[in-house]
This record gives sequence, structure tokens and C-alpha cells, in this order.
Amino acid sequence: MPLADKLYGYKTFQFYQTGSFSWQTSNPGCSAAPLAGSGSAALPFVVNQTGDSDAFVSPRRVAVQVLDYSGIQECKFQLYDADNGQVLDFGTATPGADSLLLDPAGRQRVYVGYQYYCVYQVSAAN
Repeated sequence: MPLADKLYGYKTFQFYQTGSFSWQTSNPGCSAAPLAGSGSAALPFVVNQTGDSDAFVSPRRVAVQVLDYSGIQECKFQLYDADNGQVLDFGTATPGADSLLLDPAGRQRVYVGYQYYCVYQVSAAN
């Protein structure tokens, strides 16, 4: 299992493995907890935290639009297969080029991953 290191603030992670998990933090002021959910977000939805979006049923193309750069110059996204964690596509949005399209490569369920803090909307591309 990968180790998440140097985390500050609220961050979400998708785990595609099944079974039980152990959560611990290295700072007594921090906490870690699983979020309940089936990974079936309905498109469109807005992601307002650092880390991974909830999983969703793949449209033919996934549109990602940055709504707030939160003071940074670019937002780099990756699209993952929710069943095995494989990176399917990636792209970068910058001010003036706020939208990008990601290809789910025919997978049934996917999620968007982002390392830093940008507020973005995920939707089906036209």
C-alpha cells in the first residue's frame, strides 16, 4: 500500500484495492478517516479539495474545467481507472486555457486525481 507523506490540510485518496485498511497519522493534531460512499458521483460535480475526486461512470470523454486556481499558475490532472488505479490520461490547465478533455479509454468507472489545490468541475464532454 502506498504511503501518503507530507500532507497538510484536507486531502482525499481513492483506493481501488479491497479489504480492510489501517489509518494512522504522524502528528497528534491530524486525523485520518475513511469516507463512506460507493464511488458513483453523478456528473457534473465540483471538486473542492486536494486529492482525488469521487469515482464516476465514464462518459465518452471527461471534461475538466478549473474554476479557481487558488493562486497557482497551473493545475495538472490525471484520469485513473477506478478498478485498478491505472493512469489513463493526463493534462494541464492554465489561466486562459481552463478546460481540458481526458480520454477514459473505454473504462467503465474512473476518477480524476490532482495533487495540489484547484477547484474544478468534472463533466461529460459534448
